[in-house]
Amino acid sequence: MSAALLAIEPGTDRAAIDRRCVLLAIRDECRELRRLLVAKRKDAGLSLAQLAGQMGVAEQAVAEWESGTKHPSLPAFLLWARALDREVVVR
Repeated sequence: MSAALLAIEPGTDRAAIDRRCVLLAIRDECRELRRLLVAKRKDAGLSLAQLAGQMGVAEQAVAEWESGTKHPSLPAFLLWARALDREVVVR
């Protein structure tokens, strides 16, 4: 769990706390998925430009996703994984 979770103000309602917990969990899962996809791209010997071409997106978009500067949408994550012959299961 993130240390930020401990900084919840007294009196914060339970729904707000639940939303914050979910967002932190999603952020951590996305970080791990991003790390795995970057490793798979490099293992496959693909450049950012090659991967972006396969996905039909701008090279800059893939660079921002890989660096964590910007976060892809769920459909973009799925497209990214598919381009690297990987499957993402959302439960």
